[in-house]
Amino acid sequence: MIRRNRKFLSVMLSVCMAAGSVPAVFAQDGAQTADMAAAVASGSVISAYSETAGTDIENHWAKDAMQEFIDAGYLNGTGGGSYKPDGTMTRAQFAAILNRMLRYTEESADITKYSDITAAAWYRADMAKALAAGYMSGTSADNMSPETAVTREQAFVMLVRILKLDTSDTSSLSAYADTDDVSDWAKGSTAALIKAGYVSGDDNKKINPKKPMTRAEGVTVLSRSKAALDEHKVITKGVYTDGVYTGTGAGYGGTMKVQVTIKDGKIADIQIVSQSETGSYLERAKTLLQKIIDNNGTTGVNAVSGATRSSNGIFDAVNACLSQAEGGKDTSTTGSTGGGHGGSGSAVKPSDDDEVGRWADGTYTGTAQGYSSAGVTAEVTVADGKIANIKLTNNGETSSYYSSAAGKTKKGTTIIEQIMSEQSTNNIDTVSGATRSSYAIINAIKAALKQASDAVTGSYTFEVSNWAEFIEAADNAADGDTIKLTDDITDAGEDYTKVEKDDQEKTYIDAVTSATYGEMILSKNITIDGQNHKITNSDDPEHLIFTFNISGNITMNDMTIDGAAYGKRMGGGIYIAGSGASLDMNNVTVKNCTSYKTGMPGNGGGAVWVKNGSLTAENCVFENNKVNTEGYGGAVMVSNSASASLTSCEFRNNSAPYGGAAAAYGTSTLTVKDSTFSGNSSANGGNDIYIFDGATEGKSGAYSDSKVSYTLTGNTYGTYTDGDTEYKKTAVMMGRYYTTITTTDRNGNEVTKDHVGSGADAVFAPGYDATFTDKERTVIDTEKTIGDVSQQYTYMLMNIPFADFYKAETGSNTVPVDAMTSATKAKTMTGSLAGGSYHVNRDGTDITGSIYPVLVKNTDIAKMKALNGDEVTADSKVEITTTNRGQTSTAVYMGGDALFQQKSYSYYITSEVPAYYKMLTFDKNGNAEFSAARGSVTKLDGITASFSTESSYGDYQLDLIGITQFDHDDDKIYGTLIKTTDGSAYGLRHVENIWLGTELAWCTGFTTAVHNCPTSSAHYESMMGKTINEIVYFTSNGTFSIPVDNIYVPVKFTYTFSVADCEEGSTTAITATGFYEAYDKKYEITDSQGVDITKKYGFSVNEAGTELSWTGSPLAGTYTLTVSDGKGKYAPVKAQFVIKSDATAAQYDADQKKLVKADGASDEELANYLENISKVSVKAEDAEKATDYSASGRGSVKLIDSETGALDLTAQSNKKNIFEQGKTYEVTVTSTGYKNPLTFSVSIGRYITMNVPYTDFYAAYDLTDKAVWEVETGVDAVSTATTNKFKGTTGLARGTYNNGKYIMGVTLPVEVSAEDYEKLNAYLGENDNYHFTDTASIPSASSQ
Repeated sequence: MIRRNRKFLSVMLSVCMAAGSVPAVFAQDGAQTADMAAAVASGSVISAYSETAGTDIENHWAKDAMQEFIDAGYLNGTGGGSYKPDGTMTRAQFAAILNRMLRYTEESADITKYSDITAAAWYRADMAKALAAGYMSGTSADNMSPETAVTREQAFVMLVRILKLDTSDTSSLSAYADTDDVSDWAKGSTAALIKAGYVSGDDNKKINPKKPMTRAEGVTVLSRSKAALDEHKVITKGVYTDGVYTGTGAGYGGTMKVQVTIKDGKIADIQIVSQSETGSYLERAKTLLQKIIDNNGTTGVNAVSGATRSSNGIFDAVNACLSQAEGGKDTSTTGSTGGGHGGSGSAVKPSDDDEVGRWADGTYTGTAQGYSSAGVTAEVTVADGKIANIKLTNNGETSSYYSSAAGKTKKGTTIIEQIMSEQSTNNIDTVSGATRSSYAIINAIKAALKQASDAVTGSYTFEVSNWAEFIEAADNAADGDTIKLTDDITDAGEDYTKVEKDDQEKTYIDAVTSATYGEMILSKNITIDGQNHKITNSDDPEHLIFTFNISGNITMNDMTIDGAAYGKRMGGGIYIAGSGASLDMNNVTVKNCTSYKTGMPGNGGGAVWVKNGSLTAENCVFENNKVNTEGYGGAVMVSNSASASLTSCEFRNNSAPYGGAAAAYGTSTLTVKDSTFSGNSSANGGNDIYIFDGATEGKSGAYSDSKVSYTLTGNTYGTYTDGDTEYKKTAVMMGRYYTTITTTDRNGNEVTKDHVGSGADAVFAPGYDATFTDKERTVIDTEKTIGDVSQQYTYMLMNIPFADFYKAETGSNTVPVDAMTSATKAKTMTGSLAGGSYHVNRDGTDITGSIYPVLVKNTDIAKMKALNGDEVTADSKVEITTTNRGQTSTAVYMGGDALFQQKSYSYYITSEVPAYYKMLTFDKNGNAEFSAARGSVTKLDGITASFSTESSYGDYQLDLIGITQFDHDDDKIYGTLIKTTDGSAYGLRHVENIWLGTELAWCTGFTTAVHNCPTSSAHYESMMGKTINEIVYFTSNGTFSIPVDNIYVPVKFTYTFSVADCEEGSTTAITATGFYEAYDKKYEITDSQGVDITKKYGFSVNEAGTELSWTGSPLAGTYTLTVSDGKGKYAPVKAQFVIKSDATAAQYDADQKKLVKADGASDEELANYLENISKVSVKAEDAEKATDYSASGRGSVKLIDSETGALDLTAQSNKKNIFEQGKTYEVTVTSTGYKNPLTFSVSIGRYITMNVPYTDFYAAYDLTDKAVWEVETGVDAVSTATTNKFKGTTGLARGTYNNGKYIMGVTLPVEVSAEDYEKLNAYLGENDNYHFTDTASIPSASSQ
């Protein structure tokens, strides 16, 4: 970007260095400057169009630059339509233009110091703005010389101040002959421009610093420097004039054009009108559109990683539009174009892309600015949904201009007559010599029609009779609307956007290379009522093509589609693409349609291709439709998991290589009932229907696994007797290897087949399955299995990089999956954590990909050498030593398991036939391609999915609960897919994304490292804003599909959000930045336990979102303020804060060794205190300092029970006891929010195990009738007849002691003081009362 800006400045400053009306440098470099001038001239984004410029610039060398600035509103005339290009440019004029370009508005109060700036001077405000911006100062202490010509060196200084260049080095001046002519105050700036490459001098190596600039030279300087100056433009986010604006920018593949709609001063919509981007780059970059809308501008929105150039193209184009909407000029630098309309804003060129075309009856008034600020007001009457009358009710324009604008255009009609005739404001001619007034009239009418459009309620019916009207109606229709054909449409596919206004010649789209205007995109939920009319093209069917692309829910009734075709895709007439799309056809005829796409297995659907979604057709006719070469379903093809239901339909004379009328494959559903087939043809099988079911070997040698659910009942099939093979005589055929059911063919022969559909009337290929290799067909005995066929193939385990492993699995998500980078190293080499993966680096710094079964054709094994993988054999061995949590172990991996630590594409040949695999093939250039995983998929219902936008392992986490079919300790997980409802999928990697098998986490650019390991986010960024509906696991136990209830992934964004800690009171401050304006903030307060206490304490946030207040008396402690998006689009954001208190809530009870409530404190306050304990410090009497023990987090030690307050004297840290017997400790408890720590002394006696008589044991209990147990009198707890039962230390008498005759008491831990310990009788026998033994550690419970 900087280099580009320097190039522009270098050229532009050289322009003004030579004498004469045409600068010498400009003349010498004519080609380059002409190109630049052309680029500027094509940038016709206009904020204030002028009438045709005065004759004094018409033939001037600076005409383009001056016209650009006139159009942009930067340059005003000198009166009478004159711009005096060769007149001198004054300092005031130069400042005025700069201020307009850079949107400076702040004025300096110091302007009053300058005596030559009078209060009434027109330039007073501009000179004050220049002074405030700091790029202009006084020429003396009390003068600014506003009417003096600006010199080149003054311009240098101003530009350097704005561009903020370094002026300390003046050595570059020495190369010029007139260096001494440069004023001292300008030398640094002049040198800075030379050093930066902006100034190169004239042919005589002179700078000409004192030379005054003409108006033409001044404008040219600023025009050429615009790209650099735009980087310093004041951003005024959100100050936009309502309207629709278009602009362009330079993308990766060329020019991108966007349309921005402004409503209520904010960005309401952004559409990409045209582009030439690579599909994957564009899809990534398109995620910016909603971010820009939500942010109400591009400021702060970052380019998409991996699609930077496409992102920048969008930024430039959008900024071009916003520049118009702010009253500025196009900011793009690639010949940007644009135009817009505002209700009463700037006089811009009317856009031809914003016509709505659906109007409610009534009279509406619109106003638009023209040559003067007063503008024009138009009154438009709509009757029966059409423009019935237009009247101009107010005119603030200059009389001569307005009179001209209201007159005839070169078409011989007035503007109003054109609009009335066309029923549109698009492509309306203006009146030469009154351009701005013409624009005002058109825009005023547009503004009125916009109100008429906004007034439409309920459903709306568009009446159309040609292709252009159909396209317009489809673009403008809303859900529930109807498009009604009032006549046959015979011009389908014509491109009216390229019509020349003079001769109105139509231009067409070539059928082979493009279908931009022939593709009717139907994305809404609408009805097309044909009224028995047809859509075709009779003008030029040889070159024109058209098709219908359906991504909404469409109903078609009573119509004919004739001759549709598409040059770039399957589905000649109709293409149902969206996963939730549907087409309901009633009494529709589709005929003479062709799928042009050739040479690709799996293409087809001459009339309709149901790629996704569903088709329902009833009482329809499909006739003479075809698929060219190597395709399926001459009329209808259904694939993937889509469905088609065809009832009471006729299929006549359709043709395709497979399935002359219809075909199905994948996991699709095909239902054909009560339908009639005749004259259909298929070269290879299934003249009427071909069910591509089972495993069939295709042209490239790859297997295609399908399991079609089909129902064929009540149909009448064609009789086919011609053909040299049985295949060509078959009406309905299955292609498969697996066979298990019995049915009969047309001739009554018994045939064994396996299928999931029904239909006793189906006709099968008698007794055989077919595989198709190239154009040869091989009949294989039904008893043979795929294992027999695989003798031509080899199965192997292979190390597949994540990018290759997931490429065929991730649908429309084309961003590659990166390797996982590890900083912890050991986890990547631990089989229980990373099983199913492999790593290349032997130090454990990466996880590179997955180990997975692969099927490769024997003839392709030689091509694998180019992959540089190594063959692993049964004798291969890898020893890996790891240390996890201090434990070191060595694992040995043999044979195929040794792939765990090998190069990518290393392989291990196996004789076993796996139940799942990927097919490895090579394209014509030798590039390896891996298919999607093949084999049966087991659906797991009843799995609970727990989703969170907070995770210690990334930006999002999804835990799956209830999976028993595989376990990460015993089974290998090769990969995991997260699928979304839009057809995208996201591949996860071991350790970073897949943890312990069922805990899934991923990053989208906000969490950049987890446990010091850098994260990868590019592949997952586009998941934000989508809905998860399925998880797929590839495991050693098989492939499992886990449907989940739609889980929306809220959009995250960069923000700051904090709440200030506070003393006890009623308010605290909130800081929040970066939130999208569309974020509907809802607030909630939770305590340290996550309990919502918003209402309990009356918490609320003010409207500005800057203050949190409460009406109750919340206790001290940690609280969390959560702000959520009420619309659910954006992720919630949280901030913790602390309410502090001087209160004392707890005290230490030495007898109970626990914290109890302090005097005057409540039970609730004590509980709150315990819950908020953050740290306990312990200092032994012989220690120099205390040791801190955190109450939470890694390495924490919980010394005080948060529920009971008990002090845990048995607690350990690093496997060592914290407390020891016979010592005294000072304990300090810190509880968050309580400003005064609680300090107390804990004395720990000696712990012994003692025989305690029952009398003593129960003495401490408040018994109603204390029993006295006297051993001497023979009183016993157990009858003397059962003495055997109390003998020993186990069994019924466990925990007691006895003298062999009586149970005398209990044996339990006892705490005694050090002094009392010395008094104990150490010579008592083990069965005596009070006998004791020392205890090595402090017990969890004891008596005293």
